[in-house]
Amino acid sequence: MNITILRAPALAALALLLASPAAAAQPQPLLQPAPGATASYHFDLNGAFWNGARADVSRNVTITVGDAGAVRIVSTGRTHDDDKSGNGTLAKDGTIAAPGIGDRVRSFNTVVALLRAVPASLKPGTAFDAAIPMAYSDGDATFDLPVRLTVASSDATGTVLQGTGAQSLTGNYSGYSVPIDVSVRFAVKLDGARFARCDFAVDEVVHAGPQTQTMHWTWAMTPVAPANG
Repeated sequence: MNITILRAPALAALALLLASPAAAAQPQPLLQPAPGATASYHFDLNGAFWNGARADVSRNVTITVGDAGAVRIVSTGRTHDDDKSGNGTLAKDGTIAAPGIGDRVRSFNTVVALLRAVPASLKPGTAFDAAIPMAYSDGDATFDLPVRLTVASSDATGTVLQGTGAQSLTGNYSGYSVPIDVSVRFAVKLDGARFARCDFAVDEVVHAGPQTQTMHWTWAMTPVAPANG
């Protein structure tokens, strides 16, 4: 699956109450920190990683808030690797820390970070900055990647944001420290009063001498109704 940023009627995403695109209110977090609050979404990822290894992920994720910001994360999908559950903690900024199951909420946290940066005015041409969590190295480590967003369009039908970002850093692969160049591009759609879509593409160059690798992946999220029970 290839995701075309902003062009195809690709994937509508995680439902979320927002103010009107022209209003002054900041976006709400994807989850309200109250016991029983639930968000469910479909996640698709397609990419080529180390030595060209392919990944094609399609899973549903449900996040439920418990007491004192505790969250329960349950994912299901078409392969046994997709069926996984675990616990996390909901921060005041709406992101979720979930050691051991962090890959199930990275896209969620990315969208939260982007919406948190949305300014009061969303007129076409408005530009603003944000920082999003990006995974790197072999484990669950992330770093904050600076990104720049621009309002590509905003009218009665909704608002489209386009964004890009790039950064160089040092990561760890198989016990070796290596320079890494990361670049991203993405689109966010606000449909009327709701968050409607996020499509995301990543290029990562790992500089390892003769073993230098270029990896690429795309992901997108769509809202789904929580499973019964």
